[in-house]
Amino acid sequence: MSKKRIGKPTKYREEFNEQARKLCLLGNTNEGLALFFEVSASTISNWMTNHPDFLAAVKAGRVIADANVAVSLYERAIGYSHKSEKLFQFQGEIIRVETIEHYPPDIGACKFWLTNRQPEKWREKVVVESEDNLTMVPKEELDAIHARNLEKQKQMMAVVMGRAARLGIASFIEGNDEHGLDEAD
Repeated sequence: MSKKRIGKPTKYREEFNEQARKLCLLGNTNEGLALFFEVSASTISNWMTNHPDFLAAVKAGRVIADANVAVSLYERAIGYSHKSEKLFQFQGEIIRVETIEHYPPDIGACKFWLTNRQPEKWREKVVVESEDNLTMVPKEELDAIHARNLEKQKQMMAVVMGRAARLGIASFIEGNDEHGLDEAD
């Protein structure tokens, strides 16, 4: 007795394997594959689970793409040279000259390479190993500091209010002083 499948029939076709491999060579993610095949990203995940050939094709494309990028990053980090051809025009005639172009090492590529390949030696996070001896300030001392600060604040408020009175705006400040000090502070 065969099982009846529930839901829509799959859109998957065997020819999708090669298309997926090529798309992954170009750097596509599951979301990119989903857009190309006009399905959801979860459908791509299901195809990878249910169709081993599809999964193998996706992995093959990604491995080659990642390897190519790694080679390029490595060359960029250490510097490289390559043959090139320059074109010149002299007296109406085109002249081709073979040259060698040199690219110096790129510090950003070096840093990226080393921080990812040898993070224990090249990480940016600095670990400070020290023992802090925190001493607790007694409550009485904190209360005394608070009282001194309140007294300074009251003195400054008196200066401000004196200036406000001389300018004729004292009643405006007193009427709008929601954060003023009172004796309970």
